[in-house]
Amino acid sequence: MSEEYVFCIPNFQRAYSWSTEQAGDLLDDLFTEIDEYDPECPVDAMRPYFFGSVILVRMPNAPEADVIDGQQRLTTLTMLISLLRDIETDQATAAALHDLVHARGNPLVGTSDRFRLTLRPRDNDFFAAFVQAPGATRTVPDDHAEPAGDDNILRNLVFMRKALQALSPKRRQRLTMFVVERCYFVVITAADRSTAYRIFSVINSRGLNLSTSDLIKAEIVSSLPDEQAEAMACEWERIEGALGRSGFESLLHHTLFAHTGRRVKSILTDFQSIVPNGIGREAFVADILIPYASIYDYLINPKVSSEWDSGSLFVLRSFDFNEWVGPALRILNNCTEQALHIEFLEKLERLCFYLLLRRDYTGSRLARFGKIVDALAAGENILQDGSPLDLNDAERQELRGLLYSPAISATRAQLPIMLRLELLLSGATSLPAPEDLHVDKFATRRTPATGRALTVGARSDKDILNGLGNLVLVRRRRSLATIRETAVERRERLMGHDANEPFATSVSLLDAEGDVTERLDQREAAFLERLCSHWRL
Repeated sequence: MSEEYVFCIPNFQRAYSWSTEQAGDLLDDLFTEIDEYDPECPVDAMRPYFFGSVILVRMPNAPEADVIDGQQRLTTLTMLISLLRDIETDQATAAALHDLVHARGNPLVGTSDRFRLTLRPRDNDFFAAFVQAPGATRTVPDDHAEPAGDDNILRNLVFMRKALQALSPKRRQRLTMFVVERCYFVVITAADRSTAYRIFSVINSRGLNLSTSDLIKAEIVSSLPDEQAEAMACEWERIEGALGRSGFESLLHHTLFAHTGRRVKSILTDFQSIVPNGIGREAFVADILIPYASIYDYLINPKVSSEWDSGSLFVLRSFDFNEWVGPALRILNNCTEQALHIEFLEKLERLCFYLLLRRDYTGSRLARFGKIVDALAAGENILQDGSPLDLNDAERQELRGLLYSPAISATRAQLPIMLRLELLLSGATSLPAPEDLHVDKFATRRTPATGRALTVGARSDKDILNGLGNLVLVRRRRSLATIRETAVERRERLMGHDANEPFATSVSLLDAEGDVTERLDQREAAFLERLCSHWRL
């Protein structure tokens, strides 16, 4: 934070919305920067780290500034500094950190004490009491007392406090010094809101990321003779045209991760660091980019099918993360045997389910996939037992436990799990596109069977209704709920039109009538047994 600014979040802004995954990504970025240097390297010798830009509306010579863009980062940084302050045992250091959160008043110029960041009026009292006040974050419930509702501030405080407390005092001090001394925002100010929004629009529509591929293309062709340069540019543009601008940017991103095993901070910078001059640049296009483009289309395009896929790729496309693509590009580029191809995709799918059910955030997933890349670079057999692609005994046991926990029916896991089960039970290798499918509950809490309401004490019924056995795949056109429907009516709505060609996972429910909780319980047990068998748990 800066002595020069007092940041205010205007009332029209939305509430703080960063999740623990985004907060985890920020911490991971900071640790990645710090870990690039020897532990004895002075912090002031490290390169600066930029949080990005903030766009402000601010009158000349006035410290108050309305935040048009940058609320999420400023709020999270304030939380991080407040947590470091309250964990710090040295009083002088804690006071210095508090000064970054709190501006002292000066009676000589008529200013009073105030916090350097003010949230919207409806959020600010809470933020001041639980974050900014000295010692405020010490009262935050620990992780076994789950915060209620959608209070992202409270959830991120719990998450970041746990991460910071796990650090050694020396490492935490190094993080503190790095944040204070080497972390910066690019501040863009405008005198009125209209100008600020125009700046915001231009930055978001013409940012550097949109021209990264052009810059890399220029890097490559500029080092080649004219004839080769023209041919290379044409091939580059052919691939870009086939994948589209954003698809091509994603291909470059995954390609670089496939060869570095680390988070891609800047496509251009990372490209320059791994691709040598001259023939190496031409080889990058001919030997890596061109074959990878074909594989990338195969990996992400639901219209592309192959007998070399047992259904794992179809399931992988339904996950809400794609860090698996980079290692897959590199491995499949060198895989010429169908059996090995299928084995890799099946093990990759199992690993992704493990990471999904553990709720690992982006940095943690990247670390695991980075180990796969490192193993490939070292010439290891990635399919052998004990490789980073494999699950060790403890991880298999953990995955089995997760399958029998509430994590299995978490919203983000429902579609991938049901797709995997459908493929196993039907013997198919593909289904309608995931975006055309939906997961619904066969029986509801209100009408699990014949319309009777569940009592609070019906624990077994509650577990069954929230479990895997109560989930059904439906086509999206049948996902709209009907109020006060019976189980029979609900079955007809969800599956009636598919009775002649039902999903394999739903066959056991087609004739369900009366109290179906016992049948759902049996269905869940059968599903879990099938998954454990398929993943060799």
